Amino acid sequence: MLDLMHISKTYDPGTINEKILYHDFSFHVDQGDYITIVGANGSGKTTLFNLIGGRILPDEGIVLLDGKDVTFESEHNRAHEIGRLFQDPSMGTAPGLTVYENLVLAAKTGGWLSMPNSNDKEYLKQKLKELDIGLEERMNQRVGTLSGGQRQALALVMATIHPPKLLLLDEHTAALDPQSAEKVTQLTDQIIQDNNITCLMITHDLDQALHTGNRTIMLNEGEIVYDVSGKDREKLEAVDLIRIFKEKTRKYLDDEVLLNV
Repeated sequence: MLDLMHISKTYDPGTINEKILYHDFSFHVDQGDYITIVGANGSGKTTLFNLIGGRILPDEGIVLLDGKDVTFESEHNRAHEIGRLFQDPSMGTAPGLTVYENLVLAAKTGGWLSMPNSNDKEYLKQKLKELDIGLEERMNQRVGTLSGGQRQALALVMATIHPPKLLLLDEHTAALDPQSAEKVTQLTDQIIQDNNITCLMITHDLDQALHTGNRTIMLNEGEIVYDVSGKDREKLEAVDLIRIFKEKTRKYLDDEVLLNV
């Protein structure tokens, strides 16, 4: 479904700030996978999403989506098939537009809505009603006046109104209060399940990482240092991930020390 093949990415090449984040990196995602991604800050999680979504281009390697080479397609073009939610609720919506206008914008990006009519408006209203948070009664309200949880729920509908082949969740509940985060998480899981959407989710919540989806990967300095699924994953708890992270990062440190001897 998704293949990153021999990807390399270096920031600020040739300067004192040069950072080789990915080198000959490959990653495969099956159709229907729901993969949670954990790792320390700077491990390459958001860069991975930027490479998949087209926000940045790799220095080397290719990105395949359903066998199609999208390596050099723009982020805008990939948005027809790849949805994304960010940690900041404001990044997925246009605050100066109304709820309805945001939905129309998302529908047009999906490619199925040309000139909205009364039937279209009723359909969009129904999509909001399914959230069960009252947004269907605020169609004409400017998005900038909504709460963070409401905006993130709206962004979720916008990203999936035309079900994408792939959904990228970049810590999409981290900035919300616990009650809103729980509601948005429930809505996310329901939409993914109902539409059989393949999904990648970055999270720092280790319990969430192990109890959401079907597979968990751990990134460290642009490499997958741990990849677990099935019964092996079911046996793990958050403390196990912490222990594994310490073991894996210590191994990389030891390797680096050995190489410098």
